[in-house]
Amino acid sequence: MRRHLPFILILIATAILRFAILFVSQTHLTSDEAIIGLMVKQILEGRYFPFYFYGISYNASCAWEAYLAVIPFAIAGVGVVALKIPTVLLSLVCLAFFYAMTLRLYSIRTATLAAFVFALWPGLLKWHFQPRGYAFYFLFIPVLVISFLIVENEKHPRVRNVFLFALICGVAP
Repeated sequence: MRRHLPFILILIATAILRFAILFVSQTHLTSDEAIIGLMVKQILEGRYFPFYFYGISYNASCAWEAYLAVIPFAIAGVGVVALKIPTVLLSLVCLAFFYAMTLRLYSIRTATLAAFVFALWPGLLKWHFQPRGYAFYFLFIPVLVISFLIVENEKHPRVRNVFLFALICGVAP
């Protein structure tokens, strides 16, 4: 645990920074975000339970984000911050999985530096506030790599690990 302290500090600082940005500057929505907000509202009201983003028959992760946002909508009411909270939380989970993935491939120092860069990279920062169906893409990339490495590093892969890898491949958007 002690050797992971720098990453834990990065994760805590990133969480504080992202929630501060969320509450201070995230006051508007794009059209895609507004549609996800409408999906959340209709799920919460029990009127519609989508499997895909409205109007298209692909990208089911948009619906996943909508289902996650039901909880903040139920607690805090319909609003921009309530809609964006699950995406910010998913970005923090993604950071943890990214660190775990990098740790499997490189040294702890490299993993910590990579997590630091990943947390603050301006090009990615924008995506970690927008519920547009991409949060699960960022989340599943390190999960898939980790599960592949588990299977690949075994001399005789266990059936359970192969099954989990295949399941993750099938579920990943």
